[in-house]
Amino acid sequence: MQVKKVKLLVTLLVFAITVSLNGVKAFAYISHDTGSVGGVGVYVGSTAYMYYADATTTGTVPYSGIDAAVTSTYRYVNMYTGEYGSDLKYSSGVHGVSVSFTSPDNCYSVNIESYHVAEYGGGIWRPITFQTYPNTIS
Repeated sequence: MQVKKVKLLVTLLVFAITVSLNGVKAFAYISHDTGSVGGVGVYVGSTAYMYYADATTTGTVPYSGIDAAVTSTYRYVNMYTGEYGSDLKYSSGVHGVSVSFTSPDNCYSVNIESYHVAEYGGGIWRPITFQTYPNTIS
């Protein structure tokens, strides 16, 4: 019996070390796009992790001067009851912005849907990013 416990602990330890070395991003699914507004490069993206998600709108160079905004809806499901929930966040600012979500206890991610806005020099770009967890989008 003692040998089985040791084998189980060693297996769990190896798994924990593997996950730590690979980092959390190994379990993430990312939807992103790059574009240009008023001659300035812009990156937008939404990332879904198992228990949280985030979205960003930013210039591709530091201090790009773009007016950036992101509005995101995060959806999650309770793993015990099967009930779905959602959260909505908005952020705006100069150079770049981001929002992040954490699922409530006993819940995991379903998807994140983000509406991005980038303005500069009279130009405007309004891309949408959407990502599910696990990734069901090809």
